[in-house]
Amino acid sequence: MSDVGDITQIIVRYLSDTGIKVNTFGFICVTNVANGLSNLESAFRTAMIKNTSGGLLYAVSSFYSVDSLLVEDVKPGTAASYESSFTAVSGADTGDPLPPQCASVFSLRTGLKGRSYRGRFFLPATSETNQANGAVIGAYTTKLNTISAQLLAVFGPAGTNGDWRLGVISRYLNKVQRTTPVCTQVTSISIDPVLHTQRRRVYGVGM
Repeated sequence: MSDVGDITQIIVRYLSDTGIKVNTFGFICVTNVANGLSNLESAFRTAMIKNTSGGLLYAVSSFYSVDSLLVEDVKPGTAASYESSFTAVSGADTGDPLPPQCASVFSLRTGLKGRSYRGRFFLPATSETNQANGAVIGAYTTKLNTISAQLLAVFGPAGTNGDWRLGVISRYLNKVQRTTPVCTQVTSISIDPVLHTQRRRVYGVGM
């Protein structure tokens, strides 16, 4: 059971021959919902993983795939984690991927100011053909914007999912760990047209 105000996070792992890339998404519960973690997993899988014409894999190289989702209870933090397993879904983008640490950046904004109320995620596995001189080309930018629109259409403030809202989870305030994490709903998502590297975010390093 998940109650109003409960906070969860979904961990997406992109698998390839070069290793694992990870995205983490925060959510806040807005209605009391039975089997909350599995409920969120199912909704996210349908909207953002299985949907290869608008979900995350729409802009991910076909050399990568996702075959499970891990959902963790952040607040109250008492429920066991829920991990699904399903037939692998491959990226829908054609062409060889750029080096493993190259990624497109999505910035998450809320209605509040400050570092505690904004976030970002790095979408891995951009294909070589989607960039020119380190910047993403127009057609690929359209794909990234489609992903943003899909996230907000389903899990935004007026999203079609009535149980969960995409949010930015904050565990610290002024460099001091909060007693209880807070999650603020995401109101907008923007795309950085310049590709970035993640040298300090390699999976398994510093974790």
